[in-house]
Amino acid sequence: MYMKEVSASEEKSSVVPEDELLEHSEIMRLVAKSQKGDIDARQILVSRNMGLVRSVVRKYRDSGKEQDDLIQLGCMGLLKAILRFDMNFNVKFSTYAVPKIEGEIKRYLRDDGIIRVSRSLKEKGLKIKKEKELFLKQYGKDASSSEIAERLDMDIKEVIDVEKSNLYIESIDECRESEDGGTINYVDLMRINERDESDYTVDRLYLETLINRIPMKSRTVIRQKYFMDKTQNEIGNCLGVSQVQISRMEKKAIETMRKLAETDVKYEKGII
Repeated sequence: MYMKEVSASEEKSSVVPEDELLEHSEIMRLVAKSQKGDIDARQILVSRNMGLVRSVVRKYRDSGKEQDDLIQLGCMGLLKAILRFDMNFNVKFSTYAVPKIEGEIKRYLRDDGIIRVSRSLKEKGLKIKKEKELFLKQYGKDASSSEIAERLDMDIKEVIDVEKSNLYIESIDECRESEDGGTINYVDLMRINERDESDYTVDRLYLETLINRIPMKSRTVIRQKYFMDKTQNEIGNCLGVSQVQISRMEKKAIETMRKLAETDVKYEKGII
């Protein structure tokens, strides 16, 4: 699907000048239509941003790879940016798109098509999860990040960062088939070794889009639990509901986010 859209967009670019800049409001309108499945709107956005793609590709002209191949990779990144851009980011579309375009090219150049999966975040997340379960059994209440950090001899910031990453992992637990017949976790694909800070910025932004797409009360639970380090009891007191209700809301919110992410994956692969 990507290649068909790229080819169609390049054909349109001969009719629509790349240097004819779109107004911000028009970009937002086209992005909204694209995310609802409007192919023509997506092709217009791609054709008008081919200059942006080529400017990124020029940085890798000495990579030894065919420029056309890199342009197609860049267009794949651009299409992902179109799909995932959120109006609430309060940044220009081009600002959001560049890391996506560059990230797609860098991953290809670094691994030359071979994906190396990093497990460190998942291992730390599992360790923290087990310690939280043990704490709950011992004391009958949820452990805060500071208590977990002390028990595991970890820095509190690291615990919070891992928990945020673990939320991302739980939310996007989509598996794909690898070349050897095994499965690769979708989040692992997004968290390849030696990634640039710009890639992590895109991941954080995408997580924000998932949170912004769930109901307001669920959004509050997720933000307070994973970004404000509050326990389920504290969140329950804040919202005037029981800890059990908060636990159910949290699980439902994560499941909703996971399904949204799965839909995004299928959309990117052209399945829907």
